[in-house]
Amino acid sequence: MDEQSGIRVALVGAGGGFGRTVLLALRRHPAQRPTVLCDLDTEAVRALLEDLGYDAPARVCSEVREVRHAVENGAIAIVADTALIDPHAYDVLVEATGSVPVSARTTLAAVEADRPVVLVSKETEATIGVALGRRAADRGVVIRAGAGDQPANLAALVSCARDLGLEIVAAGKSSEYDLVLDLDDATVSLQEATAAAPDLVEHWHLGEDVAAGVEARRAATSTLKLRAAADYCELTVAANLTGLGIDTPELHYPILRTTELADVLRPRQEGGLLGTAGVVEVFTSLRRPDEASFAGGEFVVVRVHDREVAELLAAKGHVVSGRRDLICIGLPFHLMGLEIPRTIAEAHARVPRPATTGPLVSMLARTTEPLPAGHRFVVAGHHHEIAGTHPWLRTGATDGAAPYYALDGARLRHEVPAGHLVQLSDVDGVDPLVLELLAEQQPTP
Repeated sequence: MDEQSGIRVALVGAGGGFGRTVLLALRRHPAQRPTVLCDLDTEAVRALLEDLGYDAPARVCSEVREVRHAVENGAIAIVADTALIDPHAYDVLVEATGSVPVSARTTLAAVEADRPVVLVSKETEATIGVALGRRAADRGVVIRAGAGDQPANLAALVSCARDLGLEIVAAGKSSEYDLVLDLDDATVSLQEATAAAPDLVEHWHLGEDVAAGVEARRAATSTLKLRAAADYCELTVAANLTGLGIDTPELHYPILRTTELADVLRPRQEGGLLGTAGVVEVFTSLRRPDEASFAGGEFVVVRVHDREVAELLAAKGHVVSGRRDLICIGLPFHLMGLEIPRTIAEAHARVPRPATTGPLVSMLARTTEPLPAGHRFVVAGHHHEIAGTHPWLRTGATDGAAPYYALDGARLRHEVPAGHLVQLSDVDGVDPLVLELLAEQQPTP
């Protein structure tokens, strides 16, 4: 491939782990190439390119004209400021900062320059993705969620099931890390944490009373932190991409073996956990050390209207319910930026973003402890969580409640108690553009 050919890609957030996977994918892709890379640590990006074996020269640029000149001459431009991303130097923007204000401004700048966007920042999608999508559509520009992360992969799986005429009972993903149970030692591990778990061994088999079995597993692992804000964020995005709903504000979050999904994620009147069908859910994968992980992958549980077909599929090893009425179809992986070239190609071809068909689902913040006046909310850690709060999902209008990731950097105007759903009126410091976009995407009364 000529070094000047192919789809030119600008990547914002190039220095992170996701950025590395994107750059690795582009390094091997015959029809796509990075031309502008943005990250606060420009030297780390330069070192990353060298580590991945890029042949093209990399130049740190401090002016737009330098960016354009570098790209025109076959170099990769590296910048620390999103304002230096020259639209003449790229064809598709991949946005992966995870910062809602930065992401919003960078995305809108691309849209105004008639450049399609692959929006990887799920925090932005969960907060203002619908409004950004509408603004882009008004200008005839495409914004697409990035393949390789769970929301886009789950939306594609749901779309496939619908195209086949299958009735979706539930859809979702496994949490990022598994519970690994050693049945011989009666211990359970979650990453580096290990705990004695004799009660969990006792409930390795769920039993006929699904709700009781799920609760017993939860009690047996009460010392481990299983819920993560990232899971709530991803399912908020997935709900809005697919039109599926939620069953409960905190989700059920059951601890399940993969073989149990079709038996548990069904309506309660059918012996399952759900109050209704057609919802998104997350489960914590329980497995032995010698069993394969679901790897944070995605699934749909669909209804099978013929017992003989269900028996046939069960004989081939599919996850089929004991009643032979539901089947779970899974994609036990998400490969991060390694899958991004698919979405880059779709965005470049102006394949439209799926229209939001259901009521808006929002991820809000509920306090887990009393918080004083002046308390500053900060998104931190690998799972991008806000200390002192817990995600709380809501369908329809937010009624003034503050979306979870809109709170990053905001301060409380007054003391709030534990269990309080944080309101926009409770805080100062929410980014003005984010507030503007939030107002645009609220349902009209």
